[in-house]
Amino acid sequence: MKYFSLNEVKRAYTRVSTATKDKFWGILGILYSIDNMVEPCKTYNINTPKLSTFLEGTFRLKDKKTYDGGSDYSVVFANNWEDTTATYFLIGKPDIMPVIIWAYRNTGFIKELDAGELFEKFVNDFHISRENIEKLFTLKFDVGSIEYSDVAYDDEDLLKELGGTSDNGAVTLKMNKQFVVANAGDLSRGPFFQPLYASLNTLECLIIFPFNTGDYYDIFKSAKSNSVCGTEVRQMIYYGSPGSGKSRKVKDNIQDVASEFKFRTTFHPDTDYASFVGCYKPSMKDGNIEYNYSAQVFTNAYVQAWKNPDKDVYLIIEEINRGNCAQIFGDLFQLLDRDKATGISEYPIKADKDLADYLKDVLGADHGGIKDGELRLPSNLIIYATMNTSDQSLFPMDSAFKRRWDWEYVPIEYGADKESYTYIITIGDKKYRWVDFLKVVNEKIYNTTRSEDKQMGNFFIKKSVDAQEFINKVMFYLWNEVCKEESGTSRNFFRVAVEGNKEGKEFKFVDLFDKAKTNDLLIGFINHLEIGEYTE
Repeated sequence: MKYFSLNEVKRAYTRVSTATKDKFWGILGILYSIDNMVEPCKTYNINTPKLSTFLEGTFRLKDKKTYDGGSDYSVVFANNWEDTTATYFLIGKPDIMPVIIWAYRNTGFIKELDAGELFEKFVNDFHISRENIEKLFTLKFDVGSIEYSDVAYDDEDLLKELGGTSDNGAVTLKMNKQFVVANAGDLSRGPFFQPLYASLNTLECLIIFPFNTGDYYDIFKSAKSNSVCGTEVRQMIYYGSPGSGKSRKVKDNIQDVASEFKFRTTFHPDTDYASFVGCYKPSMKDGNIEYNYSAQVFTNAYVQAWKNPDKDVYLIIEEINRGNCAQIFGDLFQLLDRDKATGISEYPIKADKDLADYLKDVLGADHGGIKDGELRLPSNLIIYATMNTSDQSLFPMDSAFKRRWDWEYVPIEYGADKESYTYIITIGDKKYRWVDFLKVVNEKIYNTTRSEDKQMGNFFIKKSVDAQEFINKVMFYLWNEVCKEESGTSRNFFRVAVEGNKEGKEFKFVDLFDKAKTNDLLIGFINHLEIGEYTE
């Protein structure tokens, strides 16, 4: 086994002790003890023994305790919890590597891991997305070689190196280089967790319940009703890589909503105000042409919401960044400012005459939805949108439009609990698990582009695929969006494995259509990525 050396751990502590506060390590321990990638306003059950053991192993320098049980804690992270963590529980923006080294200071590794491998392990073990990590830490990996040892150092030696002795019973190390007697993992009074109960700053970051909320009622189930995490969400943009499940997330949020209260549209470059809101259109009647106002998706949702104040009405906008939002919304974007107390538009706008006449006809001239000729969004009109981060927006959103929305990142999921885990790639007589391929190729995409935007989501394909579907769906995307521009460079991973040549041999997308070579090229490509075969 390989362990961080005593000198490496000491250097890490010297840096983290001046950049982190005690409560940060309590929060980090909570992230370590939950099961899934953290999302705001969602209830997680805390694995109490895992949390206690993490804190005990990280900060206790003598006579570590083990924990087998404890209270069934639950936790909910607030909207923008990362900003609160950075503001109140970190000092500046610390480098990530000393934090990682200190968090794994007692961990044994099968081999010496470099900085990149440690970072990926940290992301997975502590359930924090790369985007969240970038908000909290400086991602500096140029730390030189990490010093390892073949044997684990003794914590007594670390205690002495850091200025403490075991004679006075001072065996728990705090972030300010003080020593306390309390066990780090004693959640009732330990210095890293207990203060989380009683801090107003903490309430802006997370809320801890000393019981399992699922045993009573999942009070944070609704994406709309999460006022404990901030104001109620009435305009949300779900964003992420293609195929990460953004539309599926919206679908799950409104799966119990009757169809008459759901309105859906997709933006594209030709979408305009008239096709979103409405306009007069000609029609034939008794051989004569007449013009009538044709209400479109926004107006239909608006009317339905005003007519049914006791029902939530949902307007779904797919691919919101593919249209010219400034042109499509026009002055409607001002309606997106909602009063925090009522949820109604804070600043009404005058409706154009055509729309006003239509609304007076269907709602009534004195109705709240058009009174005095003004428009205002009712509190029960919820707008969800999706945004694919790999698409280069033809019409970039301006900051005035963006700030009127809540945003939620939809991460790529590789877990065995997802349907996508069952998808198989079949090439000739060989089979490969889709998520095994996805993990490796997404890392290649990131290393090539230095961005997550071009990575593929777990639902990029929606079923098991054969070689032909794999080429036309996956390989075409990889070539067109990532590898084509890197052809001839070391960053191009469109390569097949070649014995004795670690770099492999480049090939082009068109080469896949030589039927005599197709399967061999695909298998060679997957072998170059070092992805193992799937066996049932």
